[in-house]
Amino acid sequence: MAQNWTESLIRNGIPVVAPDGTQPAKILQYRRYAVQVHHFRIAQAVSIKPSGPGLQPVSQRIVQEEDPALWNKLERTASRAVYAAGWQAGVVKLELRGKSAVVVACEELSGSGRLAARPIHLPHKQPVLIGMDPEFVLLRDNGRIALASRYVGRRGLTGSDGIRVRGRVLHPIVELRPQPASDPDLLFRRLKGALVRAARQITDKDLRWAASGMPVRGIALGGHIHISGIALTDEVVRALDQYVALPFLMVEDSASLRRRPKYGCLGDVRRQPHGGFEYRTLPSWLVAPKYTYAAIVLCKLAAEHAGRLTTRSLFDRRLQEAYYAGNKQVLLPVVRQLYEEWQSLPAYVPYSRKLKPFWDQALSGESWSCDRDMRHAWKLFRYQCQT
Repeated sequence: MAQNWTESLIRNGIPVVAPDGTQPAKILQYRRYAVQVHHFRIAQAVSIKPSGPGLQPVSQRIVQEEDPALWNKLERTASRAVYAAGWQAGVVKLELRGKSAVVVACEELSGSGRLAARPIHLPHKQPVLIGMDPEFVLLRDNGRIALASRYVGRRGLTGSDGIRVRGRVLHPIVELRPQPASDPDLLFRRLKGALVRAARQITDKDLRWAASGMPVRGIALGGHIHISGIALTDEVVRALDQYVALPFLMVEDSASLRRRPKYGCLGDVRRQPHGGFEYRTLPSWLVAPKYTYAAIVLCKLAAEHAGRLTTRSLFDRRLQEAYYAGNKQVLLPVVRQLYEEWQSLPAYVPYSRKLKPFWDQALSGESWSCDRDMRHAWKLFRYQCQT
């Protein structure tokens, strides 16, 4: 995975300042930080004043965790940069420009040059729990979005998610939040229950329910998976990208590509207050049950068995470019190999029959359709007819 880190970061949608020495003087007014991260956690963050090229500071002050918003921004941006560069640990020089953090320099750390990250405390034999908060939108006959907040609240099992439009916060997205479970089949049933509840709340049967990555231009939808009971490490996230995100690209429609790399880039994870993390790379797989079931099972198994799922070809430059371009023809041989690896994993065997429809489609390269109302696939119309 040795490659130019600048190209890797740009390909993954991470803002980078070109290190050509021609930056305007006003840039010196931006706040600058040198952040060392290891496995998506800050080992040290230092506020610095610049002194020439590279990472050498004139003066420095260690940043404490008292400002959670700043800390999270530094940790997330630096972690994304190190991951995109193909490293486990690194030090990243950042500039805060308004609400954005821009990478100025990046350097890999290994061995004695690496500080120990904050310890990860996980109870022994803690069960692996999988949760989710997938999204969909409600569309009128003219293709315009109906606000989800007209039908569901903001919190709870069936809620709404907001976006900012011209200074106003609107809630056009329906978000489902079933209770997490360690059993994929139980979580799937709980999600179906959330869909049934949504059908009973959304009384306008003329609205079309649409999932996928971007069924409407400008509205990016995610199929976020929450995982707890497993430490957030480089190995786990690379397994999720390789063994889950790559097969899912084979079934996505072309419109889903528009959400990347701003949303759903490789390695898109967030640490969560519940002690686990959220994997955010996948688009909304609510299009049909077979995609939903595959997302649940494959994410759980990839996280649990990352040490046995060792292929990392997606981080080759050519394949990664094919991923972001949606070039299924280039990626198909890799996906065939991944399917064979999945079949050889003992923990996969109990789910193999139910997952076969997903793999049949992935290996054919046939895209799902976000134009078809997802209520058909989930058989939800009968619940809307009840009073």
